[in-house]
Amino acid sequence: MKKILLILITLTSFIPIITKRNDYIDVTKVIYINSICLDINEENNQYDCYFYVLNNFNLAQAEISSNNVDNLAYVAKITAPTLTEAFRKLNQISNIYIHYNHLRTVILTNKFLNNQYLFDFYQFIKDDLNLYPSFYLFATDSKPEDIFNIENFSEISAYHTLLINPDLIKSYKLITFMDFAKAITINNYTLLIPHISCVKKIFSRQDEEYYSLFLDGYTFYNKDNTLLTIFANEFKPLHWLTLLNNTTYNLGEYDLYIKKGKYKLKKYKQTIIITFTIKGTLTKKNDSLSDKENFAKINDLVLREINELVNFMYNQPVDVFNINYYFGCNYNYFKNCNVEVKLKLNLN
Repeated sequence: MKKILLILITLTSFIPIITKRNDYIDVTKVIYINSICLDINEENNQYDCYFYVLNNFNLAQAEISSNNVDNLAYVAKITAPTLTEAFRKLNQISNIYIHYNHLRTVILTNKFLNNQYLFDFYQFIKDDLNLYPSFYLFATDSKPEDIFNIENFSEISAYHTLLINPDLIKSYKLITFMDFAKAITINNYTLLIPHISCVKKIFSRQDEEYYSLFLDGYTFYNKDNTLLTIFANEFKPLHWLTLLNNTTYNLGEYDLYIKKGKYKLKKYKQTIIITFTIKGTLTKKNDSLSDKENFAKINDLVLREINELVNFMYNQPVDVFNINYYFGCNYNYFKNCNVEVKLKLNLN
């Protein structure tokens, strides 16, 4: 009896192996779209779609050896009257199955950033079941060809690029398609899209400069067709809208390392109170002043910059703190409300 039972248990253990579906897919037989750039062709008013594709064959080779590895990625450009047609064309001309489940970034050019094209983009992503809405969005005024011509420190991995791994970014607040969906469907929501630029003169290999990407500001977008790009090197207080964690800011003669920072909004009667809470350390200070005097001076400098940001909000005007959205008001509320800035600064 025990022998029969043992045989039955042995046979039963093989059933999952026999019936198991083989989900293995050879990476050299699949195209993974990792990044997309959307532009407008002004000559024919059609969509120019750029698809950044990792060269999976070379990646498979690179696991064995880095010798004789060609380009890790290549770019496909499709021009079409609609986004649906552009993606259909790409599928049609490819003799390899195309996967979008590794799509990490979508970059929108300045020409693409208007309500007509953005709403088409929103509808397309919402209706296409092959595209997961978890990718990150960026704005740019660089040429798509230059963006996808970047190089990085590794000759066998594209991991350390903003195109493939935007999670490496620690300074700017990133947004996904879900954040964009909020801006395109809610009238009083202002979206801060990180702005990405492609430049030379930063990195070189054997005296030859090559393209690299960096984040240099925000593009503000609102459904009322507010569209404004502000660069960090042109307006310094913009950094108070970035991620205030593990970063260093220069404030005149001071360098302030912010270990942890945040801000919150509160409405009291007819006044919006914006409270910044910052914990950090002065890594550079005026040694001729006491700690108390240095604290008072850096406190004033931070408050001055944040108030510059508030004045910028009024003067543009652009709702950089999303006051309209958080307090359920119309487009014009933030332009006429009173704003008070408070600072809780903790230095050690």
